[in-house]
Amino acid sequence: MNYLSSFKQLSRSKQIAVLLIVSTFTWAVGVPTFFATASAAQLASVSMTASSSVPGALGNFTLRFTSTTTAASLSTMTIQFSVGNSGGASNEYDLSSLVAGDMTSSGMTIVTVCTGAASELLFGSVSNSAGNRTVNFTVCTGDSIAAGAKVVYFNNNHVQNPTTLQSYRITVGGNFGDTGTAM
Repeated sequence: MNYLSSFKQLSRSKQIAVLLIVSTFTWAVGVPTFFATASAAQLASVSMTASSSVPGALGNFTLRFTSTTTAASLSTMTIQFSVGNSGGASNEYDLSSLVAGDMTSSGMTIVTVCTGAASELLFGSVSNSAGNRTVNFTVCTGDSIAAGAKVVYFNNNHVQNPTTLQSYRITVGGNFGDTGTAM
């Protein structure tokens, strides 16, 4: 009888050992490893510089990022200000005065009409809706934008800072192949 209870105890110990090994492996490697998921590549670097950090001030902004993939024809790029903040105008950027002529760039050309030149990014729209402060672009038909360093300048003091002091995120995304966030 003692031998049988020892065998059952050993069997239970082995079960616990196997469970611990599997749990440790899953924790170390991560559950997503076992599932096929698609995701965008990360931008190599993302930074946003403001001409003024005074709450509520109008200012110019410089967004720098390095893409790791080529943006294909008709792919989209979205620059989203204060991602996830929707507590009202006091804790969101105000983009209501921003127009296409306020933006210039390097590493690509922002246009309002596609001309057939290389590396053209067609300005689409500005959304100033609560929780969705975005600037939207599309790569011109038949064009592509090579991977590499890019800069988008928001000029003419047409972006207003939030009035609430806290950290804010600026996210570059869309379906052009890369994504990244600056604080």
